[in-house]
Amino acid sequence: MSGLRKKNWTRFYQRLQSGQLLVLSFFFTILAGSVLLWLPWSVKDAGISYIDALFTSTSAVCVTGLSAIDPGTTFTLFGKLVLLILIQVGGLGIMTFSVLMFLTVGRLPALRDRWLVENMYSQEGRIQVLNLVRTIFIFTLTAEAMGALGLFTGWVREGMEPGKALWYGVFHSVSAFCNAGFSFFPDNFEGFA
Repeated sequence: MSGLRKKNWTRFYQRLQSGQLLVLSFFFTILAGSVLLWLPWSVKDAGISYIDALFTSTSAVCVTGLSAIDPGTTFTLFGKLVLLILIQVGGLGIMTFSVLMFLTVGRLPALRDRWLVENMYSQEGRIQVLNLVRTIFIFTLTAEAMGALGLFTGWVREGMEPGKALWYGVFHSVSAFCNAGFSFFPDNFEGFA
């Protein structure tokens, strides 16, 4: 990238307000996810249409769990990993990732935006953003790990192969914790009732 082009992108990035940056990061996450889900090595057999990949990516990031396809039979391991990452990104929230991005690149959110985030999660409004993000990540990963362990244990007792039970446990725990509703089973969890 030439120096002038890089300078223009930097200037464009600096002019964006936090809300605009949030919407753009949300949009590009969905777009990147849809392209990754549409790739030939993400899907089995004949593949899926781009609109199905876009719908699935949007649903995963927005954690709605709606799908026009069966993720368990449609996607390869790579496609399922992409779906898992999209669900996790949506579940942790684009806002949390945006705050991390700001901190990573050395640009803190505007004081007004930090105040909004701090007040959203604390009545006193005195919580530090970095501590907030760390707490969110630790709590989320701990809860998901406990859920995965419980599912893994139950499925191994049911006779599922341990490797498959671990993978299914992790995916379904993340999907459940993030309220995404995606499942590798055609009837979701009805068969386990």
